[in-house]
Amino acid sequence: MANPYSGFGSEDSIESFAGQLIDRPEGSGDVYRQVKDRGVAQRIFKEAVLIAYDYKCAMCDFSFYRALEAHHIVPFFESSVEERIAVSNGILLCPNHHKLVELECFEIKPDMTIEYYDPKGNEGPYTESDRQASIDIHHKKLRTPTDPKLKPKFPVVD
Repeated sequence: MANPYSGFGSEDSIESFAGQLIDRPEGSGDVYRQVKDRGVAQRIFKEAVLIAYDYKCAMCDFSFYRALEAHHIVPFFESSVEERIAVSNGILLCPNHHKLVELECFEIKPDMTIEYYDPKGNEGPYTESDRQASIDIHHKKLRTPTDPKLKPKFPVVD
């Protein structure tokens, strides 16, 4: 079995590779090529997205570090090598918002506006927690990284 850490030198770590993604976003393909294991690549991607989003969900500011998830805009297996762990192909979300995005209950528009599929709450009953996790953020802007090179990039749809 191949060593998943074979791309790592003695000074390399998940954190150092994540730092490379933050400092030199255009080099994401190079970092990905160094890592021999998808699981390690995903850990590097998550760490870089956590840093870029200041450890807070882009929709609600939830900040329980261990629960936060890095969402791929272009799914991993549909991504180019350069996109697979690029911070601009990720959004940091709490588990609830991540699942709601994956279920297509939310759409994030290219202008970073959040659209909820049931903005009037007609499919309820909704609890106050449901309102805060969904209805109340309809038409709000996604919080994005301050560095423009790290902001989410959405594919152009014809």
